[in-house]
Amino acid sequence: MPDADRARLARIAAKLTAARALPALPAAFGVESHGCVLEPPVPEAAVTAFEERHEVTLPPAYRLFITELGAAGAGPGHEMPGLPQKCWDGGCRPGHLAEPSPYLPGPRYFGDWQQRYEDPPGPVRNFLRGTVSVAAHGCSLLTQLVVTGPARGRLFNVDFESEVGPYVVEDADFLAWYERWLDEAVAGHYVGWFGERSEPDDEVTIAEDAARYTTSRTAPDLVVLAVLGRLTLADVLPELAQEEVERRRRAAYALAWTPWGAKTEAIGSQVSEDVTRELLHDPDPLVRYHAVAAVRWYSQGKLNAVLRERQKTETDGWVRHVLDWSLDGPYSDPWIQRAFTGADDPPF
Repeated sequence: MPDADRARLARIAAKLTAARALPALPAAFGVESHGCVLEPPVPEAAVTAFEERHEVTLPPAYRLFITELGAAGAGPGHEMPGLPQKCWDGGCRPGHLAEPSPYLPGPRYFGDWQQRYEDPPGPVRNFLRGTVSVAAHGCSLLTQLVVTGPARGRLFNVDFESEVGPYVVEDADFLAWYERWLDEAVAGHYVGWFGERSEPDDEVTIAEDAARYTTSRTAPDLVVLAVLGRLTLADVLPELAQEEVERRRRAAYALAWTPWGAKTEAIGSQVSEDVTRELLHDPDPLVRYHAVAAVRWYSQGKLNAVLRERQKTETDGWVRHVLDWSLDGPYSDPWIQRAFTGADDPPF
C-alpha cells in the first residue's frame, strides 16, 4: 500500500478523533446515528475469505480503511454498513460482485436506468451487480462502491426506488470521498445524500439559457425541457417517429413519465391511441416498455386487447414485467383503477 494512502488514513483517523472531542458533535445529517465512532477493523482473514467467496479483490483504498481503521459505523448517511451487509439487499449471491458494474463517471444516468442496465424484478435478480453498499442515506438512497467494472474504486449515489438515476461522484476513491464527507460535516455543511453537486445560485438565468439551447438543437433535449417545466407534446411527438432509436427511447420516456401535473388530462386527450399502438409494436424493447406505461397513464383502456396480445408473444423481460403488472396487477391500486376506461378486458 502506498505511503500516501497510509498518510491519508492517519489523517482521517485524527479528524474523527477531533470530531468526537468537540463540545458537541457536528450537526450534520446522520451523525447522531453513529456519533463519529467506527467499529473495530475487519480481520485480514475475514476480508480475504469474503474476497475468495465472491471472486473479487476489494478496491485498495476501501480495503485499507476497513482492515486498519474501522469496519462500519461513522460515515455518510446514517452509517457505513458492515461487510456482511454490503449488497443492496443485505446478502451477496454467488457471482453478484464478480460481474462488472456498467456505471461510469459523467452525467447522471437517465430515468429509465433500471430498464437499460439492470435485470427485471424476479427471484434471482442480480441488482447493482459488481458493487457494495458503503452508505445508507435513508429510504432507498444508497452510495455504492464499484468493486468490478471499468469504474472500479469509484462511488455512485443511487435511489433504487425512483427514476433518479445513478450519479458517479467526483471523488477518485473511497478515502477521498470519506475525508471530504468528514471535512464538510465538521464544517457544518448539510451532507445528506452526500456527494451530489451543489445547486447553482442563479437558477432562473440558467434555466432560461438551457431552454433556449435545447430547443435550438436538431434533436431537442426532452429531459432538460421536462426538468425546466417547458416540455410540450409538440416537442415529443415528432421525436417518436425518428429512425435513431435513442431519440425514440427518450421521446417514449417523456410521453409516459413526464409529470404533466394539472395538464395530464388535457395532454392525454391529445395523445392518439394510434400513436401509442404503433409504439407498442416498436422493434426496440425499451420503447415498448414506455408505450405500455403510456397506455396506463393516459387511460387508454381500449388498447387492453393489444396489450394482451403483446403479453402472449413478448420475450423481453422488462416489457413482460410491465405488461404483467399493468394487466394482472393489484386492482386495489387507485392509479390502476383510474386507468380503466370500460373496455371488455379486466381493469388495469
